Amino acid sequence: AHLRAMEETLQATTQEENDIKLLMHQLEAGRTRAARDLEVALRKYQTEGGERHKLLHLKREQLSNARRMEKWRKHREIMQAEMASELKGTMSKEERSEYRDELMLRENSAEQIRMESEAKNRMAMVMEEAFVQIRQATGVNTLEQMVEKFKEQGTNRTGLLEERREAEDRLADAKRKKEAAEERFMELKQSGIGGTELNRDITDTLNSTILEHRAAYKVSKAATERLQTTLVALREGAAGLFQRLQGYNTLLDGPGSQASTTNAPSSGSFDMVDGQSAYSQDIRANGIAALEGLQQCEIILSKMMEALGGGEGSPGRFHMLPNEDESVSEEVTSVTDDSSSLSRTDEPLPLRNNIRVPSGMKQAEMETLQFSARSDEEPAERMLSDDLDAIIDEDMADGELDMVPSRQFLKLSSQRQTSEVLRKRDTEFRRQQIAERLAGADDNDKQMMTSNTARRKAQAEATDRLFQQPVPMGLPPGITIRDDPLTKSQAFLTQMPKLQ
Repeated sequence: AHLRAMEETLQATTQEENDIKLLMHQLEAGRTRAARDLEVALRKYQTEGGERHKLLHLKREQLSNARRMEKWRKHREIMQAEMASELKGTMSKEERSEYRDELMLRENSAEQIRMESEAKNRMAMVMEEAFVQIRQATGVNTLEQMVEKFKEQGTNRTGLLEERREAEDRLADAKRKKEAAEERFMELKQSGIGGTELNRDITDTLNSTILEHRAAYKVSKAATERLQTTLVALREGAAGLFQRLQGYNTLLDGPGSQASTTNAPSSGSFDMVDGQSAYSQDIRANGIAALEGLQQCEIILSKMMEALGGGEGSPGRFHMLPNEDESVSEEVTSVTDDSSSLSRTDEPLPLRNNIRVPSGMKQAEMETLQFSARSDEEPAERMLSDDLDAIIDEDMADGELDMVPSRQFLKLSSQRQTSEVLRKRDTEFRRQQIAERLAGADDNDKQMMTSNTARRKAQAEATDRLFQQPVPMGLPPGITIRDDPLTKSQAFLTQMPKLQ
């Protein structure tokens, strides 16, 4: 009986377990169905919400257009009433007075606006002229460089005050020495020589010597001041010239620049600090740096002249014409190479400060030798000058061209053609480099690299935009304030406003 009861209990427990599992399956299925229904409801709500938002936006646009249309309709009705009253000639005295006052008010407002515009334009022109004068005086090109220069005035003032303090100390020391010398002179004058008074001749000699030394001191002081002023101006000019030629530093990286830039600093060795290189600051403070900057400017100028005129463009060739024949006699060449120091930048100098300048007599002798060498050349060589093409054209026109080209003529012609091709190739190469630099540069660098012609063109375009009259608000296209009411009414009746 006990076992039977246990079996019945086990069967009941198993049946209850099966019922519980069935209920769990039903609950899981209900939960899944509820989650699916919730997802469908959320998707439907989102879809309906987007549609309602679009419908609301459309209704708002329709409301805005309707309001604008109603406003335009009322304005058109007013204009129609005004046109009808004007055509009938039934305008009252008050309306005419009101229109007259409104017209005068608008004319006064337009006149005042025009006067303000003219005053602003005059002020802008005055400021532009002042900026140009300041730029010419300071040697800067952009406003950032000018601000940087003004910021450096504090440092310059500190240096000048320091120099003034040193000069005052030297002056005080000189005054003390002068007082000591005067005291000694008075003692000698009072004591006399050998118990007698100081001889007048000795006194006159000493006084004349003192006057001579004072005059020499004044002359030396004036010369020193002039020299200091000249050095300051030279450093400022070198710094300004160096800054202006920084945009052409790419010429130093071109072909053929390795031989002429041995002693000059490379273009990549200058670090830009707020629009002005640290090397230009060193130029203002150091004379050796100024000489190096001038030497680099001379090299850049030689490259520019070589690119413009063709042929050899070293600084040592500046005194010769582009078409001058280079085949002078060996004697003149040897004299020029031994005496002239103008070609010292063609090769690296062994000693930078050991620069020998030829005397005036030596230069005159060199020029005389060059002139005599050029005057002794053959007629065929003289025909290779600037008027060679004109002479050939004239002879061809007369039918008298019997000249046989010589070897030298062919060499010079080939050299000219080669120089022209190389110049065009270098110009195209530099143009591509400038275009690449402009494409990869920021606004400040683009402004620095832009030429003066482009800046003047942009300034002229900005001035034209300032002088353009704006289109009046509230009037259809093609209608101005000066048009009569009939034309305005006709435009309002025939033209539709722009709706969104």
